Amino acid sequence: MAAGVRFPKTIDLVTKTPDGKCSLKMIEDRPWSSLDLQMQELQDKINHYVEYVVGGQLTRDFPSVARLPVEIVLQCTAAPPPDVEEAAARAAAALAPYGIVFRWERL
Repeated sequence: MAAGVRFPKTIDLVTKTPDGKCSLKMIEDRPWSSLDLQMQELQDKINHYVEYVVGGQLTRDFPSVARLPVEIVLQCTAAPPPDVEEAAARAAAALAPYGIVFRWERL
């Protein structure tokens, strides 16, 4: 199955973290060279992940995570540029009321 930010309707990876969270990973394995396109793809991907969690599909697919805190993690091969960091901060603020943490990390 295709994975990565370029495939916004795909959930790339769902894991349980050692500290007891459900972590949904989205992977950006490209350099940040097509920023406008990648920002739109990232927004679409975030929206899909939120629908997946808030709409209940996550717990239907993985009942064992039903009561776990949820985080969405953008994993990048390169540190995101400031525009992407700002978008990540806005996403984190928008998702906080749902109890969802959004963050990025370098692969």
